[in-house]
Amino acid sequence: MSKKIPYNISNYSKLIEEGNLFVDKTRYIDILERDASYIAFFRPRRFGKSLFLSTLEHYYDYRKVNSNLFENTWIGSHPTKLKNSMAVLNFDFSGFSSDNSDDLLSEFSVNAATSLDDFMKTNEIETKDVNFNLSPAQFLNQFFLHAARSLKFPIYLLIDEYDHYANNMLGANPEEFKAIVSKNGFVRNFFEVIKIAAKKGIVNRIFLTGVSPITLDSLTSGFNIALNVSRTARFHDMMGFTQEEVKYLIDESLSEHAADKAATLSSMLRLYNGYRFRGASEAKLFNSGLALYYLHEYSKSGSQPDELFDPNILSDWSKIHSIASIDIGEVPNWTRVQLMQAKERRSSALVSVSGGELQKVSMTSAYDLRKFDLDDFLSFLFYAGYLTIDSSSNGYSYLTIPNAILKNVFDNYFLDMIVKPAVGLDDEMYEKAMNSIAFEGKTDMFVACISHVLQNQFRRMYLKFTESNFQQIAFFIASLYSGYSTDVEMELKGVRGGFIDLALLPNDSYSVNYYGLIELKYLKSYEINDGNIMKKWNDGYMKLKKYSSNKLFSQLNKEGRLKRWIIIFSTHNCLVNQEITDDANLEMKVYDNQNCL
Repeated sequence: MSKKIPYNISNYSKLIEEGNLFVDKTRYIDILERDASYIAFFRPRRFGKSLFLSTLEHYYDYRKVNSNLFENTWIGSHPTKLKNSMAVLNFDFSGFSSDNSDDLLSEFSVNAATSLDDFMKTNEIETKDVNFNLSPAQFLNQFFLHAARSLKFPIYLLIDEYDHYANNMLGANPEEFKAIVSKNGFVRNFFEVIKIAAKKGIVNRIFLTGVSPITLDSLTSGFNIALNVSRTARFHDMMGFTQEEVKYLIDESLSEHAADKAATLSSMLRLYNGYRFRGASEAKLFNSGLALYYLHEYSKSGSQPDELFDPNILSDWSKIHSIASIDIGEVPNWTRVQLMQAKERRSSALVSVSGGELQKVSMTSAYDLRKFDLDDFLSFLFYAGYLTIDSSSNGYSYLTIPNAILKNVFDNYFLDMIVKPAVGLDDEMYEKAMNSIAFEGKTDMFVACISHVLQNQFRRMYLKFTESNFQQIAFFIASLYSGYSTDVEMELKGVRGGFIDLALLPNDSYSVNYYGLIELKYLKSYEINDGNIMKKWNDGYMKLKKYSSNKLFSQLNKEGRLKRWIIIFSTHNCLVNQEITDDANLEMKVYDNQNCL
């Protein structure tokens, strides 16, 4: 019988006691204990950080000394010296919603006070000596002084999502972010109190998690005791799932769907795998939250879920946009024009990322928000899980999109933030352009629409613009038309390299005269010469000949209703717009650009 997938369970005792599947990461408890006393570890959202902290809590809490929760785990067979020897204090900063400092101070105070009050009650400590009406740093200091006198055990401090509130504020209001983490800022003061308690031995160990080191680095000397082990080989697989761990989950949870296991792993590799946090030598990791979501839904329905990502898990493109638009320049005191140019470089880089180009980065290991250059920006996208390491060379990392789910996020960003604002045509014009294809078999107006969109882009974009971006624009225009079932990069089963750039396919509810297969090619301006244009044309020609013989299109081709085109652009100029026929003597024709709008 299939076992339960522990989706959205971050409490270790609940997970074990309810008989859920458990990917055993407890060997890292031993490594952490021998490594350092104060540790910071960063991973993207939903990589299992909260569950791991709950595991540490149940292992080290002196009140759980008689628990049998670890009897079937690695650490249960290899107990450490500090097992059940500390009082565990938890701060969970994941629930804040405010992005201004006044409201955040109130939320932060209530959150911290609640955590301390719970700790004192569960550890039977008198609460009257702590005045929670003071600032967070002041009442935390009172707490530590009181705990030092009352507790018989040292404190293990666990801090979950330490930067959640700060990342929201950084994108919305960077000046307020700098204020709360700078000297006399309430967040910095709070962490300074923790640092002092650690030096005095009141806090014996600290394990802090979050998404990126930006906030920690911004605290500077206010909290400089934590060792960041996020990009070390020994902790690379501590959170997230390896391929073997996902295979184990599939085998145990889908026993009633045995024939689907190989296909399930293949789908999950494409959708959720791909993360490296140290270098190209590391095995790729799965986002554990998304993997568990997929298997949870599959185990309930017996098939792949209709929605391939959980909307509550996957951050959307607006968060990318907020960081790309951060109002901090590359050096202090830049003019507004220089700052705008810095933002354009970030937008241009996102166009390149969306188009599938690798990003060469000198990875930021320590942030200084007196500047925020392109390396800082791309490094943040790496820490947040939007990008990952493809390869490394000579001290540089080459970043790429990890998987198909994140590719979808960048596609949405590109369309919503780059393409749609630049369109500037009413729907009637697109309708005319697509009707011209559907009923006349002509693409001139379609080409003119593409040219119009491209002409409205800022020039710097073309430095990073790729063929994939060009295809996205063409797809966006075609997808507005209800007469076709439109697909981009459509895979043809059984055809090697069979991915159609743009397919205009039959729609059961709409009748047209012609359907279309379009090969979309793009050259950067410095690449334009007769040889490169001919190379692109030949590639498109061979592919279209191959695709039209596929059984999916052969009948339409016989009826004379299947049209095939090669369209080649550079910047906003069309170089080739040619219908491909079965004429053996067909030659490339240069397009005579004309304003069809």
